[in-house]
Amino acid sequence: MVIMSGYRCPKLLAHLQLTIEIFMKRVWIILSLTILMSGCGNESGFNEQDLRIPSGFVRVVHAMPDGPRLVTQIQAQRLPSLNFGESTPYQSTIPEIERKLEISFFNGSDETIVATQTINVPNGHLFTIIIAGTMATPEIITFTNEQPVSTDDISIQIFNGSVGTSASYDFFLTRGNESLTMPTTQLSSLQLSENYSVAAGSNYRLQFSGTGNSEIIWNSGLFEIDEASSNPLFLLLDNFGASSEAVNLIGYDNQKIVFPEDSTISAIRVAHMMADTDPLDIYVEGVLVGENISFQQIGSIKEVTPGNKTFSATITGNPEDIILQETLDISAGNFHTVALINSIEEPLAVINTDSFRRIPQAITLTISNYSTIAPDINIFVLERGQDPSDSFPLTQQSFGQTTINVLPENNYELLVYNRLTNALVAGPLTLAAAGNTLYKIYIIDQTDSGQSIDLLLGDDLDPPFEPRSASTE
Repeated sequence: MVIMSGYRCPKLLAHLQLTIEIFMKRVWIILSLTILMSGCGNESGFNEQDLRIPSGFVRVVHAMPDGPRLVTQIQAQRLPSLNFGESTPYQSTIPEIERKLEISFFNGSDETIVATQTINVPNGHLFTIIIAGTMATPEIITFTNEQPVSTDDISIQIFNGSVGTSASYDFFLTRGNESLTMPTTQLSSLQLSENYSVAAGSNYRLQFSGTGNSEIIWNSGLFEIDEASSNPLFLLLDNFGASSEAVNLIGYDNQKIVFPEDSTISAIRVAHMMADTDPLDIYVEGVLVGENISFQQIGSIKEVTPGNKTFSATITGNPEDIILQETLDISAGNFHTVALINSIEEPLAVINTDSFRRIPQAITLTISNYSTIAPDINIFVLERGQDPSDSFPLTQQSFGQTTINVLPENNYELLVYNRLTNALVAGPLTLAAAGNTLYKIYIIDQTDSGQSIDLLLGDDLDPPFEPRSASTE
């Protein structure tokens, strides 16, 4: 045993010594690297930012008045598609490398390129892309802002995207009781203002007038610039709403900026879609806006002031017989359809914003499902000869829902299927190819006792239709 122990001890000691040496070498390497890195922190060119994952942020604004729904692609990154007057929130994107920006739209069979450009998004910055100009002469405006580091230092900018008029405009951004003296900026068509640094808070007001003209065209009323704001952008665009002005103004941060006191004139029309109900008179805040409107009839367009309004419906000739009373929100500057739906036992009022912007070489197709018989439907809009079983529906709708679709100019057939049974319940309805058109289809019950639905045609499918002239009646 002693001999055996004497034989193993030297080996154990040698192994232990080797292990200690390896351990000490590793400790020495780690300490050396630590000292080296700490020393580098004082050397020129080293920055803690270099250790962070690079990231840029990009948003896209659709300001092209004759453009259809547009798709933005940055190299392989596809951003949400946009309609005119819409903006994406800021999206994370790869920075500090040249990448191809491509703007396109779907033409019915593939995508047509509108514009391309090479961009380079700075690391950690906010990068904005404005799609402006016209389809014939597109303009891509880009600019960069640093991310705000303080609520007292929020960068805002104003862009004149109007191409329908060559006028120049003065813009006045004030706060509280500040008076209008010199304009904040003066902008011609497709011109972008410089950066203006403001503090987050309430009681801001934005106004504009024709350059050199003291008459204010539009007044936002008081609104708030939120503490979480990231480069608010205010855009002057060609106007397709209810106001007779050539332009209107909207604002975007990471979402649309709300102007609670905006008093821009709005407009409504009333659609009587209750099959079991007699003709109706319609009141807004006690004022008659639709008289003796029968089932399946669409009232004329009437101007109203925006805001929360009380709608009342009475049986024609009996003003005391109020069958429905409901508060609905009328958004500033827009056209709206208020539909009275369901039944006289349980009447409902639904409101949707209408889109009356005419787009060259495109059909704007608005579809509303007001049928109690087919409350859940699939709607197919197909080129002639296409098989619905080999296609996807253009839209799926529930009772009371409205969708607005922009389609390439073509000849189509519209078919409506029950979503649960897959049975054809209406159509095919032929839609003739015609650009610049506003087609409206109401899916409704035929009669109170029937078990089938009808397709009621409106707007350019039931001409003449000119919303702005109608709104002044």
